[in-house]
Amino acid sequence: ERIRRIVIAGGGHAGGRTADWLRRLGYDGDLKIIGDEGRPPYERPPLSKGLLTGEKSFDDCLLHPEAFYDAQRIELLKGQAATELDVDARTLLVEGGTRIPYDRLVIATGARPRSLTLPGSDLPGVMLLRDADHAAVIKESLAPGAHIVVIGGGFIGLEVAASARHMGAAVTVLEATTQLLGRSLPAAAAAELAELHRAQGVRVMIGAQIARLIGKGAIETVELADGQRIEATTVIVGIGIRPACELAQAAGMPCENGIPADATCMTSIPDIAAIGDAACCFNHRYGRHMRLESWQNAEQQAEICARALLGEQVSWDSVPWVWSDQYDWNLQMTGLMANCQEVVRRGDAGDGKVLYFGFDRGRLRGAAALGRGLVAVKDLRVAQMMIERNVPVEPAALADEGMSLKSLLKAA
Repeated sequence: ERIRRIVIAGGGHAGGRTADWLRRLGYDGDLKIIGDEGRPPYERPPLSKGLLTGEKSFDDCLLHPEAFYDAQRIELLKGQAATELDVDARTLLVEGGTRIPYDRLVIATGARPRSLTLPGSDLPGVMLLRDADHAAVIKESLAPGAHIVVIGGGFIGLEVAASARHMGAAVTVLEATTQLLGRSLPAAAAAELAELHRAQGVRVMIGAQIARLIGKGAIETVELADGQRIEATTVIVGIGIRPACELAQAAGMPCENGIPADATCMTSIPDIAAIGDAACCFNHRYGRHMRLESWQNAEQQAEICARALLGEQVSWDSVPWVWSDQYDWNLQMTGLMANCQEVVRRGDAGDGKVLYFGFDRGRLRGAAALGRGLVAVKDLRVAQMMIERNVPVEPAALADEGMSLKSLLKAA
C-alpha cells in the first residue's frame, strides 16, 4: 500500500531527524512536522553548554537551516502543539483547531522538565532548562557577582554549573541523594567528578534536602532542611524530566515510563510509532523496554523508525552511549553501569584520565571514562566494542594499565 501522508508530532531532534531520514530513504509523499516551539528542529546538548557561554549561537544547534525543509518539501508547523489524537479517524488536532490526517504517525513529543513543588518555587529567578528560550534567559543571569544555585546533580545541573563558573558566577550545586549522577555513574567516579567541580570553585553539597526558597519579589535565598541558607540570585532546577505522553495516553496507550513501543519503534496502535525521550522501546540486546534520554538515542531511533515506516525489517539493539563536557573535561559512558556488581578502575584523574568498568555476573556491562580534553575517547570506544561483541574479559586485565585495551579486544 502506498503511504501518502506521514505526520511527525514533535519538532525536536528526534522528530526532525526522522523527517530527514524519510526523505533520504526515498519517501516522496506528504511530510509534516508539528512542533510547539517556534523554531526548526535543533540539538539540545548545547543548551547547557555552548549556548550559555556564548561559544555557540542558536544557528549552530540547528539540524538544518530552515531552507532545507522547503527544499525537501517537509512542512514545518512551528509553534503549534498537537493536542489530540483520533486513532479511528487517523487525524491529529493541533492548536488552533486544524485536524491533520495521517497514514503513518510518529510521536516524538520529547519530555518536560520536572518542577519543584516547594514553597517559593514560583519566585522570579527560579528557572528550568529544556529549550532555547530557557537557555537565553539563563544566559543573561550568568555573570561575575551572580550567585547561581543549581538544584540537581545530574547531567544538566553539572553542565550548567560548569558553564556558570566559566562565566565567572559563584555556584552551589545541591544534590539530594548520596552522589552525583546516581543513575549513571559508580560512586567512586561520581566522587571524582564532585572533586573536579570543587577544584573549579563550585560548592557541591551531597545529601542536601531543601526546605524552601525565599525572596521578596524574586529569589534571594535557598533554605535547607538543616537550617542552612544559601544566597541565590538565580536558581536553576535540574531534577529530571517526564516523558510527554499526553497524546498517547488520550488515545488509550499505557504510559508508565514513556510510550511503549517495540524494537522497530512501532506502538501497539497500528501505524503509530514513538521515538526519543517520549518513548520506551524494546531493546533486543537487553531483552527489555528502555527509555533513554540522549543525543545518540534521538539519532538512532529516528533512522530505525523511518526505515520501519517504509517497510524495512530493522530493530533497536544498540549499547547506550552518552557524553558530557564540563570545564576542559569530557565524561563518556557506555552500556549500563547502574546495577553492576563489581566495578574496577583504570588510571587516575590526577593524571588526566580515569576509566571505570562495570561487571555483572562476570560480564562487562558498562564503562565510564573521565578525561581532560578527549584523551579518554578512544579507550571508551574500545570498551563499547567489547560490550557490543560480548567479549569475555577479566576485571583485573581491565584494571591493569600495562595491558592495552585494544589487545584485549583483539585477543577475544
